[in-house]
Amino acid sequence: MVGAGLLLVMLAPEGLSAQDERPLGWSDVAELTFVLTAGNASASTLGLKNTAEHLWEKSAFKLSFGAVRTESGITTRTATGTPENFSISETTESEITAENYFLKSRLDRSVGESSFLYGGADWDRNTFAGIQNRYGFVSGAGRAWFDEETRRFKTDLGVTYTIQEDVVEPADADDAFFGLRGSYDFFHTLSETTDLTSVLVVDQNLNTTEDLRADW
Repeated sequence: MVGAGLLLVMLAPEGLSAQDERPLGWSDVAELTFVLTAGNASASTLGLKNTAEHLWEKSAFKLSFGAVRTESGITTRTATGTPENFSISETTESEITAENYFLKSRLDRSVGESSFLYGGADWDRNTFAGIQNRYGFVSGAGRAWFDEETRRFKTDLGVTYTIQEDVVEPADADDAFFGLRGSYDFFHTLSETTDLTSVLVVDQNLNTTEDLRADW
């Protein structure tokens, strides 16, 4: 309830002036992360994400890609010799324990003061989750509640078509299916050096209703 209240405060309507509108043209945001843990069990995670966007007066195009790769290792130490005279040897066994890649594109076209139509295509791979290749196509409509340089909030609903290639193909699963997708895209500048971004996508498989996927 506290989080919902805070979000409502940040989404409180304010006057939209000309100088608050987002600038036209290209913009790009890149993110690079690296996390390292050490000890008997070690792990290193490398993450990369880039989002490029072009804004016209009535249209917007966004292209984003990213990758996450985690390598884990276990170190075994063995002592040989006597309690008074011994030597220690170390062996480390490492393996990749997580690997995820994605590519997404989307085009929005305004059809009114705050409404828009959109279409998009995406691809992702996550073999540790059993997905070798997944291709998705979506088309729908949405509403921009506000779209300014310092804050943005959009919601939309669309129809999807997904083609999925699993690492191990289930005998009774459909490799292509239609779905229904709902999403929101929120951005808010908190200070000169801090931005808050939240994107949620929920995709319902219409062929198998118990199959519901969400990315946040």
